Amino acid sequence: MRKFLLTATAALGGVALALAAGYVLSLPVTLKLQVPAHDTASRKLFEAAADHFKAKRLPIRLEVSQAPSSAAALAALEKGDADLAVARAEDLIKTKAQSVLILRQEGAVILAPKAGKVKKFSDIVGATIGVVREGPANAAAFQAIVSYYAIDPTKLKPVPLQAADVGPALRDKKIDALIIVGSPTSKYVADVVLDASRSTRGGIKVLEIEAAEAIAKRVPELDSIEIKQGLFGGTPPLPTEEVKTVGYTIRLAASDRLSDDRAADLIHQMINARQNLGAVAPGAAQIKTPDTDDETTFVIHPGVMNYGTGELKTFFDRYGDWLYIGLFLASGVGSAFAGTFSWFGSRRRARTMARVHEIETLADAATGAPSSEALDDIEKQMQAIFAFALDQAIHEKPDEANLNTFKFALDEARNRIERRRVMLAAAPDAPSGQLVSFKANPQAS
Repeated sequence: MRKFLLTATAALGGVALALAAGYVLSLPVTLKLQVPAHDTASRKLFEAAADHFKAKRLPIRLEVSQAPSSAAALAALEKGDADLAVARAEDLIKTKAQSVLILRQEGAVILAPKAGKVKKFSDIVGATIGVVREGPANAAAFQAIVSYYAIDPTKLKPVPLQAADVGPALRDKKIDALIIVGSPTSKYVADVVLDASRSTRGGIKVLEIEAAEAIAKRVPELDSIEIKQGLFGGTPPLPTEEVKTVGYTIRLAASDRLSDDRAADLIHQMINARQNLGAVAPGAAQIKTPDTDDETTFVIHPGVMNYGTGELKTFFDRYGDWLYIGLFLASGVGSAFAGTFSWFGSRRRARTMARVHEIETLADAATGAPSSEALDDIEKQMQAIFAFALDQAIHEKPDEANLNTFKFALDEARNRIERRRVMLAAAPDAPSGQLVSFKANPQAS
């Protein structure tokens, strides 16, 4: 029964250990994310996502911090100081970081007064061009356009402007065209377009880069961007028809240290939360997974493949084998402990029984002891055995059955010694084992 209880206790302990390991494995994982300081749109998006994930107790959590630039965020990623980074495509393509999500597209929105001299993009040669940027300077897209059309950069007259300067510059005809660099779907770009429209007599039009697709193929980090009809609003809504331009993507990147399962979970959470995040970060609707056919340009994280094929694993899919192995090992460990306890118990009983056999031998010797001195010596030996057994009992809790056996043997030995003392006192010259000496009566006839 005792062995059964020990085995059951050890087995239950193993199960508890396996369940505890499962609980630890199921705890949420917090990923460190760095966002460039200038990228307020991405920061708002991921701060809202971090709050949403925490409120919904989702398995992946985010810790958002700022980096000085897109390149700095990627550097932190490569050093292992971050798990994720927000970066421009032109910076991402220079590193080994892997693309996880496309957050949005940014490009060049080109405007010109309808009554002005710039009717199409190639007319900008010799024109004064106002340039407004939603974020930090990035001349890659514009340089690619100029290079494709073989325009001499020295014949261009760029004029950097703030958003508030656009209206006066167009009214006073200080500029012939306007380039807004930013996300076409952002409120910032839409506000600048509408301000330009209101400030220009005769209205404005959005110019198209007819060769946008060809330019994007020539320069891998660039994309051909479609600006949908009526995207910017206004009366009439601008643009009046769909136009194409050139731009680049803003992406969420990860290192190869981020496991496929965690990357897939993060993608799943972000895609599912787009509607909820849209109230705080309007650009959330643009979030999408990168095209897996785009691996010639960007390194795509394997987690994107898992998400795309629907191979999202549950907790037991991921850790079921480990839990099974853990239970198996815990059961084995439990059996080993039970066996060890049983072995120690048998050793303890063997030591106790050895003392009992010694007492039994002394009791047999006491039965035939020839003298009181011999009994005294036997009693001393028994006292030594008793002292040893007492010390053993102090350091080891003896089994009740073993203790009863030892007490019975000790009591029996003492009784035999006392009986032998009585025999020796009654007939000191009697042969061993006799109480009375029988001799022939000399007076008998």
